[in-house]
Amino acid sequence: MSTRPLMSRGQLFTGSQGTAGGTASRRIGTAARAGMQTGGVGVGLNTDITVEDRPVTREGMFGMKTGNTTQKRQVQSASYYLGELHAKISMLTEELERLRNEGRKLQQDRVQSEVLIKKENDLKEELALLSNKARDLNVSVEKLQQFDAINAQDREPLEKLKAQYEKFKAENEKLKESNNEIFRKRNNCEEAIREIEQKIQDFNDDLEDKLNVDLSKKNLFLSLKEERNELEDTLNSMERQLQELNDYLMGDGGSVLSNDPQKQKYYEKLQEKRALEKRKQDVQNKLSGGTVSDEEKNHLMLQMKNDKQDTLRITEAIKQCKTLVNSEKDKLKQLQDQLDSHKGEKSKSYAEFKNKDAVLTKYMANFDTDKNKELKEIADHQEIIVKLLDHISNNMGDQENLPTQTKLEEMKDDLAFKQDQKNISLSTLERLKLDLKQRREELEKVNNLEQKITQDMKRMDESMREMKQSLETYNNIELLKRQYERQKSELVENREQLKLLKENLKTEMHLLSRHNTTLERKIKTNDIYTILNDLEQKIRVYEQNNFLLNDYITQKGAESDYTDVKYNTMKLVHDVIEMVKEDSKQSYF
Repeated sequence: MSTRPLMSRGQLFTGSQGTAGGTASRRIGTAARAGMQTGGVGVGLNTDITVEDRPVTREGMFGMKTGNTTQKRQVQSASYYLGELHAKISMLTEELERLRNEGRKLQQDRVQSEVLIKKENDLKEELALLSNKARDLNVSVEKLQQFDAINAQDREPLEKLKAQYEKFKAENEKLKESNNEIFRKRNNCEEAIREIEQKIQDFNDDLEDKLNVDLSKKNLFLSLKEERNELEDTLNSMERQLQELNDYLMGDGGSVLSNDPQKQKYYEKLQEKRALEKRKQDVQNKLSGGTVSDEEKNHLMLQMKNDKQDTLRITEAIKQCKTLVNSEKDKLKQLQDQLDSHKGEKSKSYAEFKNKDAVLTKYMANFDTDKNKELKEIADHQEIIVKLLDHISNNMGDQENLPTQTKLEEMKDDLAFKQDQKNISLSTLERLKLDLKQRREELEKVNNLEQKITQDMKRMDESMREMKQSLETYNNIELLKRQYERQKSELVENREQLKLLKENLKTEMHLLSRHNTTLERKIKTNDIYTILNDLEQKIRVYEQNNFLLNDYITQKGAESDYTDVKYNTMKLVHDVIEMVKEDSKQSYF
């Protein structure tokens, strides 16, 4: 710091010889001195300070003079204030720690209070249970008091309790059966409701599927239907052509086959082959059906052997026929070559007849294969068409059976009614559960009632024995008088001893008080006690001065904070530089 506060007489702190101590040798100017005020000082320096208002001693800020030993610094340096600040910080830290401890203690107390509140609630519940038990015991005692307790042979109360127990037990059994019946009905109702809901869900899903039929499937069905019609037309036309061909072969074409022995032979072999394939198919059907006897099996085996031999013979004949056909084809080729050299109407008609014969021969050779293939395709298409027709008919039937808006509303009303019945059943179930719980508690009370009564009877017997013993004691009046006289004499003797002890204690207290007064007087007249009192007062004064100095330091620190002025100055400098740059640019251009 550049300046320090003056004392009450306008001078610096000095030592015992009147010289300045330490680094505080410069004279400190204040705002109270004339001619020292400047325009740039803070508010604190321009404030008038009344010296008489400072809390100082008679000697100023020196306090008590302790003697002229060595020259010391009367104005403390920054290290002194740092030490004081550290001490205050330590005190604040201790205070904060104390507050934290108190907070933790309060938190623990709060947790403990919550635990105690919970325990209190538990105890209240336990007290309520015990009160109920006490009421039950009182009821049982009142019932027992209605009868003669002295007559031990009278077992009528116990018999009545047993009768009530049996009655309650029978009622509980009936309630149990009724509850079980209600549970079964409830389960059946819930099962029926679940089934109805599942049916409704399935019906809604089917309805949604039917209403949301894919257009591609519809188009596929229509295309397959058209293709089926076309195939049926084609099959009919082919069958007509086959019939015409057979008629031709059996009629006008028979002369052609009769004129050509090779074709006639080929046609016969083809007919035999078809008959054999048909017989083979019949035999396989019989074998697969499992209705063939042993004789038929033997006959079929023999026939199969004969047919196999015939097949081999026919195969050899076919091979020979193929050889002959190949040779005839070679001859025909030679003849064709010869005919090619001769052109005319006969050659053209022969060529056309030859081409037709080749086409007819190829058609006859591939007729069975093509027919089976076409029949298989037709059967597949027919099966697909049948399935699609069944599906469409089912959809159309289901569409006719769709519920109307009225039926839907009725089903919704039925569902709402079933839901209400379900809710009523649930509420009835809860009420029956509560009733069952109460009946079980009553049954448990009745079961424990006999044991409680037995225990109460035992306690009452013990109390009666104790009372009888006490009555026997009170019957002996002489013994009671002797005990009373003995106790009275002992108490009188104790009273006398206590009075004597009281007098002795008063005397000792008087002596001790006199001794204590003497010691207090000696302490007050002691020099050390006086010095300690003076030091205590001096410490109080130092604390007041420290408070004022801390306040003064804080105020001066706030007045000497030029951060805002620095920021404004730098901003103005920056603005001036920018203006100079702009002016220089304008002058350059």
